[in-house]
Amino acid sequence: MEQNPLVMVGIAAGVMVLGLVALAIMVRRLLYVVAPSQILVLSGRPHRLADGRVVGYRVVTGGRVIRLPFLERADVIDATVLTLAIRIPGAFTREGGRADLEAAASVAISRDAMVLTNYVERFLGRAREDVARVARETLEGTLRAVAAQLTADELESDRVKASAVVREEASPGLAKLGLELVALDVGRAAPAGPTRVPQ
Repeated sequence: MEQNPLVMVGIAAGVMVLGLVALAIMVRRLLYVVAPSQILVLSGRPHRLADGRVVGYRVVTGGRVIRLPFLERADVIDATVLTLAIRIPGAFTREGGRADLEAAASVAISRDAMVLTNYVERFLGRAREDVARVARETLEGTLRAVAAQLTADELESDRVKASAVVREEASPGLAKLGLELVALDVGRAAPAGPTRVPQ
């Protein structure tokens, strides 16, 4: 039985259209557009870092990228700034007294490629609440240590100095977490008198 050429052309066109639709769907599922407020981590294949280390993921901080099917898994990280309110009642000061400390901090995921790997290896897959908790604990510890180096008067009267010292002291610890301090304001401290040593 002889095939009608028009039918054959119609079948071929239909197959081509279906193929193009399938390709478009596949590309749409595999194509990721990384917004400025996001970081994309593609895990599953080895990737060499600038320092020579080989890790099992690659990090994309902007633009478009296609995930390799069956070989890579995609995780999108929310990279918006974390705002932390810190309160430390009764921190020890240099002269042995106590001061109630307050600070407002803005913490962000570092965009430095080498520092960013620290974040991926510690926090990938964890909730932002966990990241905020660890960052807050790090800053609280630093603020306590800085308070012990200053007098209550210095903490109360020179917020700029206190904030600068806390920033300098906290930055290495935050970098180990893949984070950086965007802004910090150490609030006024209220001295609570000298510490009494039990007899």
